[in-house]
Amino acid sequence: MPFSFAHRIVGRALCLGSSRFAHLRRYENSGSGEDLADCVAGILTETPNPVSKLDQVTVEEIDALLNGLAANCRFSSHTVLHAREAKWLTRIILKQIQLTALDPSVVYGSYDARLPFVARVQESFEVALTSLRELRASNPLGIGTQNLVHVIKPILGTKVGRQTWLKGRSIKHCIGLHPKRVSCEKKMDGEYCQVHVDLSKGSRSVQIFSKSGKDSTQDRVGIHKAIRDSLGIGGSKPKISQGCVLEGELLVYNEREGRILPFHKIRKYVLRSGVPLGTQKDSPPDLDEHLMIVYFDVLLIDNESLLGIRQTDRQVIDLSLRQGASDLRRAFAESITHREEGLVLKPDDPYFDFSKDKHVGDFAVIGARYDPVKAQEYNVPGLKWTHFYYGCLTNKEDVQRHQTKPKFMVVDTVETTVQNISTLEHCVS
Repeated sequence: MPFSFAHRIVGRALCLGSSRFAHLRRYENSGSGEDLADCVAGILTETPNPVSKLDQVTVEEIDALLNGLAANCRFSSHTVLHAREAKWLTRIILKQIQLTALDPSVVYGSYDARLPFVARVQESFEVALTSLRELRASNPLGIGTQNLVHVIKPILGTKVGRQTWLKGRSIKHCIGLHPKRVSCEKKMDGEYCQVHVDLSKGSRSVQIFSKSGKDSTQDRVGIHKAIRDSLGIGGSKPKISQGCVLEGELLVYNEREGRILPFHKIRKYVLRSGVPLGTQKDSPPDLDEHLMIVYFDVLLIDNESLLGIRQTDRQVIDLSLRQGASDLRRAFAESITHREEGLVLKPDDPYFDFSKDKHVGDFAVIGARYDPVKAQEYNVPGLKWTHFYYGCLTNKEDVQRHQTKPKFMVVDTVETTVQNISTLEHCVS
């Protein structure tokens, strides 16, 4: 929810008068150290709701309220919350609960050392716990985490967690990240898809998950036929007998031009939760254009898990050899020459990405902004800025020759991190 609207919606929900609306907006002041939820708590501390301290709002009531919001309910009461409850309810509604975010692997590992791996293979918590219980029942003496990859398999209909990606800044940096053998693939500028095909479901055999884990099967219905055709489903010689889990990149292809189109073209052919977004000013879909999918990994084929198999069936470059750097440089140059996105280098674990968008050059910080939610994470008193805009000079010659006013083009935004602040404090001290 945008900050410009959040305080208005929360203020109306709490039935605040105009004088207390100003109090509610204190979080927008740079250096205040508060977020919207803190302001809500401050207001209810000064003028508390007339409720008994014995009345505690339960998790079930919060869950019912959130369900009501999702259903556009107009009858939720604003008078049942204490200050602390109102603060955290505000954060939950706005999905701003970073202050309480915990590393899932640490929490899972505290329960069972094997659960982090199981939850990574089976991203549904309910399914992962069921698999863990079955594992405990069938192996009372336990199985080490190193052998889990041979026991825990992907399940059709449950998203498999993605591998970790690291950004490669240069050839030397990539070799430093993993100085061994890597598979080298083209980097596609599309939308990630994890495709589950279950032949037992008949006409509804295809299920697609997006990068976030959302079920995007209906939003990407335009690619279903291509997926079935690629696997020979419905033909005399299908390539699978039970099902499979594939990873791929969703793209738009132009038959007339014989090329893959830029990323922004995808929005004309897919929906977002059933609604087309950002297409108001786009041209109508072209008859020569259609969705396509490029598979880059297979995780399961007919109940056989491939998670433990090495990625050596693709182009392999041994970065430990002397010519490793030159081989990688040559492959990257070919990618750029063909105007491709770059390369993806895949060791066993983790994957890491090396894109042509990593530039070496002179940049300047030309602006900044303050995010009250992020400021609370850093716990730095009087922090004024949390995000910085950096750009490059576009009229360098005019500035040097004629002392013209510099013109900068914003390139990207850099967000302050806790690690950066700790490093800076260490250097200053």
